Amino acid sequence: MAYLTKARLKTKRQKKGRSNAKKTLNKITKFIQKDLRGKIIQDLKEFRISSEADLRTSITFWLRKSILPNPRYSKYRLATELRVRRQAVGKAAKKGVDVAVQYLPTKTFTVYKPDIMIEIKENKNVVPKNLRHDIKKLKRFYKSRVCKRGFII
Repeated sequence: MAYLTKARLKTKRQKKGRSNAKKTLNKITKFIQKDLRGKIIQDLKEFRISSEADLRTSITFWLRKSILPNPRYSKYRLATELRVRRQAVGKAAKKGVDVAVQYLPTKTFTVYKPDIMIEIKENKNVVPKNLRHDIKKLKRFYKSRVCKRGFII
């Protein structure tokens, strides 16, 4: 019978934590791809959304309610208007994203890269130029390994 040392026990816990995080990330992704659209349409029909800020609020509400029901036990956090890149003192940040889902593995928050980034466009006639700009921004974040998945709603 083999006894587990503290180091081996710690690595077992870390592997279990990582696999749970991947499962939760896949669950969040499936929810965004399938169920979130219906929830947003339901809110539109009930006149709860009138601007892009209301749309952002609706998205974060449904994500919190459906995917992250108890934030005390979940290591995933939602952020709105997240600034991703550092900025010079006195200047506005250049790179930002509307909604982000982050995994915070430590209590000290030393690692805070967002796993999922969501850009929001609220217009009857979406201009392709603005849409291309957001797609390029999400692609840049993905290629530089800032995020794992990106969505435009």
